[in-house]
Parts: sequence; C-alpha cells; structure tokens
Amino acid sequence: IATLIAVGLAALFALHASSLAGVSYMVSWLPFIPGGIGEICVLASIFDIEPGYVAVHHLLRLFLLIALEFEERAQLAVSSQAAG
Repeated sequence: IATLIAVGLAALFALHASSLAGVSYMVSWLPFIPGGIGEICVLASIFDIEPGYVAVHHLLRLFLLIALEFEERAQLAVSSQAAG
C-alpha cells in the first residue's frame, strides 16, 4: 500500500512539475517515482530521456528527504529539552 501511495504522490507532483517546467509528463515523473537510481536511469534510457537529468533530480529529491529528516529530529530534540 505504501508503494501505491508513493507512486500516486509522485504522479501528482510530476503533473504539477511538468506544467511549471514546460516539459513532458514522463520527463517530470521519472525523477519522482520510488526506486533505485540505477533502475530509474534504465527506464529513462528506454523512454529516450536523458539519464543524467533523471539521476540528478532523483538525487536532489533524496537529499531533500534526508535533510527534512534531520530537521525533524532536531526539532524533536529541542522540544524535548524544553519540556524536560
């Protein structure tokens, strides 16, 4: 179920990103879909999309998620110190 939710959210974000960037839906969808970067780049090659473009955007998304996780942990640490 989590994978279906992730793919659905990727589809929604890609729809918005493709309209903002003026690129095709598939070009904006591949960097958002869950999966390994190698597999995503193979899909990009199959669909004749630049794998480097997809890889860079995929990595940026992963770095953003990691940064958000660290931020959340820092906020929890600050709130627990203030309470205790």
